[in-house]
Amino acid sequence: MESEFHAETLMLKLMTRVMLGMFRKQTRKNMMAFKEFAEVR
Repeated sequence: MESEFHAETLMLKLMTRVMLGMFRKQTRKNMMAFKEFAEVR
């Protein structure tokens, strides 16, 4: 499943740049937590 988002205004473009790093960081944190949970069981 893929999803795409196209920012149309300048403000949205700036916000997506800022949020992209935070989104990747949070995703990695969740993946590592799940990996630890799965390996323990």
